[in-house]
Amino acid sequence: MENLNKVLVGNIVAQHPHTAKIFKTYKMDFCCGGDITLEDICTKKQVDLSELEGKLQDVIKQAIPLKEDYNTWPLDTLVDHIENHYHRKAEADINDLMPHLDKVVRVHGEKHPHLPAIRSLFLELVSDLSDHMIKEEKILFPMIRESKGLVSPEMAEKLDIEISALHSEHETVGDILKQISNLTDNFTPPEGACRTYRLVYQLLELFQDALHIHVHLENNIVFKKIINQK
Repeated sequence: MENLNKVLVGNIVAQHPHTAKIFKTYKMDFCCGGDITLEDICTKKQVDLSELEGKLQDVIKQAIPLKEDYNTWPLDTLVDHIENHYHRKAEADINDLMPHLDKVVRVHGEKHPHLPAIRSLFLELVSDLSDHMIKEEKILFPMIRESKGLVSPEMAEKLDIEISALHSEHETVGDILKQISNLTDNFTPPEGACRTYRLVYQLLELFQDALHIHVHLENNIVFKKIINQK
């Protein structure tokens, strides 16, 4: 069985998607922060390396193979999937969540001052993410489709610029998600919270989880495939 100590966290999840749930349990960022080895992130988080690797190996050994292996997909198919599934899902999830978040802030915001702060952060996230997805759909994804797997030196330079900017934007989005997670005590509603209050926390956590996979696919699969084609 492969020793994972020196493997990048993002690559572990790219090869074994089922391990994402383990990294989530340990509050380890495998998408924006995936360019770090398992050994180094354990040192950083003060987590026992052998214990974590053992849990990862158990998940890998027991996992039922997924229907889709994104590593084998052509780039144009992969970006079509990201755009049609993850981009549209993010937009729909935002529309579902905002009315509930607005209601909870209106009803409970005075006694729970962290709620208006969460709303402000989420609106900032929505604005950044919307601009980011438009940029991908208008610039990066068409360039990938146009290349048809053959990247000229001129296109490689343009792709480098776009990927660098998008990677930075992913980190910004990731930082906002961390702030929301901290303010919600890792999406744990307070005792006595009403149904809508609890629903908002559940929807925020689901939104975070989906966005982590979305960013992971781009950072650790799409962007790396582009680099390997140059």
